[in-house]
Amino acid sequence: MGIVDRNTVESDRGATTVVEPNAVLRGGPSHLPEQQRVRYVPRTDENLKLPWRNGYQHFAPTTEHEQRDGTSLKVFVWERATKIAE
Repeated sequence: MGIVDRNTVESDRGATTVVEPNAVLRGGPSHLPEQQRVRYVPRTDENLKLPWRNGYQHFAPTTEHEQRDGTSLKVFVWERATKIAE
């Protein structure tokens, strides 16, 4: 199973499913748009490595939750950025 985009998951058989967001990303680059910050994360108990531009943005889960549109979202906070190795 893999993430196709922020709210779509692809199964091992190639089928895609739209899923509800379960996380919100706080901090990080100011150019990361709001629509990218509310997203589906497959493992809310693990760090998130988000491909962004020419590298990755790393976010860590917290114990906090935020309510948006009646949905409880796990809060992830920005830790660092890394470059893609060549």
